[in-house]
Amino acid sequence: MNVHDNVVEAVPRPRGLVIAALCGTSFLVGMDNTILNVALPTLSRELDASTSVLQWIVDAYTLAFAVLLLTGGTLADRLGRKRVLVGGYLLFLLGGIVAAVAADSATLIAARLIMGVGAAVMVPATLSTIATICDTAASRAATFTLWAALNGAGVVVGPPIGGLLLGHYWWGSIFVVFSAAVVLGLIAVLALVPVTRADQVRSIDWLGTVTAALGCGALVFGLIEGPEQGWTAPSTLVALIGAVVILAVFAIVQVRSRQPMLDRQLLGGPNVPISMFSLGAVFLAMFGVLFLVTQYLQSVRGYSPLAAGLTFLPGAPAIAVGARLGPMLRRALGLGGVLSAGLTIMLAGLVFGLTTDIESSVAPTLVVLVIGGLGYGMVLSIGQDTVMGALPPRRAGVGGAANTTVMQVGGSIGVAVIGTLADVCYRANLTLPQSLPAALADTTRDSVGQGVAVADRVGGSAGALLVRDIHLAFIDGYRIGIIAALAVVLVTLVAVLIQTARSGGRSSDDRELCADALEQNDALEGAEMPHQRAG
Repeated sequence: MNVHDNVVEAVPRPRGLVIAALCGTSFLVGMDNTILNVALPTLSRELDASTSVLQWIVDAYTLAFAVLLLTGGTLADRLGRKRVLVGGYLLFLLGGIVAAVAADSATLIAARLIMGVGAAVMVPATLSTIATICDTAASRAATFTLWAALNGAGVVVGPPIGGLLLGHYWWGSIFVVFSAAVVLGLIAVLALVPVTRADQVRSIDWLGTVTAALGCGALVFGLIEGPEQGWTAPSTLVALIGAVVILAVFAIVQVRSRQPMLDRQLLGGPNVPISMFSLGAVFLAMFGVLFLVTQYLQSVRGYSPLAAGLTFLPGAPAIAVGARLGPMLRRALGLGGVLSAGLTIMLAGLVFGLTTDIESSVAPTLVVLVIGGLGYGMVLSIGQDTVMGALPPRRAGVGGAANTTVMQVGGSIGVAVIGTLADVCYRANLTLPQSLPAALADTTRDSVGQGVAVADRVGGSAGALLVRDIHLAFIDGYRIGIIAALAVVLVTLVAVLIQTARSGGRSSDDRELCADALEQNDALEGAEMPHQRAG
């Protein structure tokens, strides 16, 4: 047995139940990405949260999730996958309880950060365990597809569930119910998931972990706080310049490290990098747009949280259909063809978002969610399939963690960049009456939700005019956000077309070459590194 082979230590339970527990974990992690989105307008009013604070509430989870994922995979191999998975569940539960009782935005952001750390150690542990208990390539591929589909389903059904709860209870009830679901998931993991170990574990790249966290954190801070603090403010400049320097240090560390966070061999063939790039791009576009759509539905169209949440629901089957179509079309179209088709469909959906105005129906939003979701699902499934297919079974956890890292970083940057562009445009185009007190004017500029609340306080015809001006300014920002998402997807489509033309459609060969290179790298590491075991 190769020193890197995974070993099942305990007698496995019925495989279907084990897979259900592991994929249920994926569903919870995906749902936690978006379940709070529908509550953003409510949080804006009840916690006096500006747009930048709302961005932090969303990004605290995704950012911690993203930068700690690869380290979480190493911890799972070193300390034991089931042990780390249980620890992640406990962090999830702790964060959910703190969020449920949070009385201010700072506490809520801290709770979301804790939950993001929990997710970062849960995901690679589930992926490595799946790779261990599935003894054929076909069963692994099918289970990874199910895992990804349930993760995507969790992302889509999060807003409807949040909306349903907000329609009857206070916003903290979202975390009460979510914590109850986490307890059920934890019980399933304890009862069903077998203990597995890695015969050979990689050392933790602490310098890479720290520089990645600091660099990404500084970048997101600068992008989010720029509109509020000022783009030339010392704090903004220090954050953005520091991010460039720290991320440069991270890149140097990764190039020189013998055991970097992301194995360079994984990027050996051209199809893996373009697949990862596409995954990060569609997450950037989708998460940024969803951040705006939630506020548009409630603060502009006046939807209740439940109605806003249900509006997201048609996107779930669209993503599921896209996820099914991606692998089915690969044989006929090749990797480049499927990626191009998915990105083109996503572009078509986003274009409809530009027709949104304060008088339009909800139809453009539904087109964005359904048609955009169809293309998103195609890119998601084929991109993940490509990366996972380029790996030998024992490296599946590494590939899955790398995939999820790229997607979560994309989502974090999407909320930061698209949200910030929309916020800058909103502030620039907002016309306020001179009679409005300065304090109320500042509150109105902070976010569309707070602005509508101020207009309600003003009341009468003056309040109605103010609401209209606020809505018009927000729609201007909304369209700018859609244009930014379109630009990202379009650039990605061009990159895919160029790569496809260069590679000549040799996707299968590239996957095999990448897998062979990783096998050889494993053998070399096994000869050089001392034998270790983790239970």
